[in-house]
Amino acid sequence: MVDRMDHAHGPEAANLPSGPPPAFEFDVVLGGYDHHAVHHLIHRVEKTFAGTADDQERVTADFIRGVTFKRKVRGYDRHQVDDALEECARLLEG
Repeated sequence: MVDRMDHAHGPEAANLPSGPPPAFEFDVVLGGYDHHAVHHLIHRVEKTFAGTADDQERVTADFIRGVTFKRKVRGYDRHQVDDALEECARLLEG
């Protein structure tokens, strides 16, 4: 089963990272990451790229790399999520 997360991209300002975050597809697997927590972080990442995140929502590359997720019986594939978030962190570093 694939849960597709297509991301809308807002206009970019000069001080924002170059390029929007990629669209994500994560497989649902046994022992994967909690999908609610992943969605919450992805939403914050989207808002950061779009320039609409407030000070509490804005994320940095270091923040993304420091996040840990609880595992659920049926959750998102850990490797796919980790790879997608690492790509977002690299984009934020510009």
